[in-house]
Amino acid sequence: MEMKRKIMVRMWLMLIGATAFWGPVTLITLVTGKGHSSLVGTSLSTGFFLLSYLFVRRNDALPVKSVSGWMLAGVILLGGVFSSIAFTAMGAGFSGRRGWAAARWLLISLIPGWIALYGSVILGTLLGLLLVALFTIITYVVLERKSKSEEK
Repeated sequence: MEMKRKIMVRMWLMLIGATAFWGPVTLITLVTGKGHSSLVGTSLSTGFFLLSYLFVRRNDALPVKSVSGWMLAGVILLGGVFSSIAFTAMGAGFSGRRGWAAARWLLISLIPGWIALYGSVILGTLLGLLLVALFTIITYVVLERKSKSEEK
């Protein structure tokens, strides 16, 4: 039962991280139907990610080593899906795709890395993605690794 709980917590952390990072810029793109400046993308995505991390990190009972690491994994693994949703408002992504074509596009958007990076360039969140990655490394080294070793 403990292993099942750990897996569920990791999945939730990934979903929270991805939603916090990609959610605001995806929502703005869907509402406005166009892109925005990289300053808006960077500040919103990084700010929401940091706020969600601080909120989630308050729970000391989480059975995972790195909260920020799992959240960053969600940003990278689910970035293509959020980008595809945002691109739909600009006439790309899922736009005009129905049935199996939409399903194929969804599967392609689940390929981690390249679509997340491409989406971060288009949505103006590339600097935010780099800042969040740096933040994850720093928090793991300074906070999370230290606190987990103190528990033992």
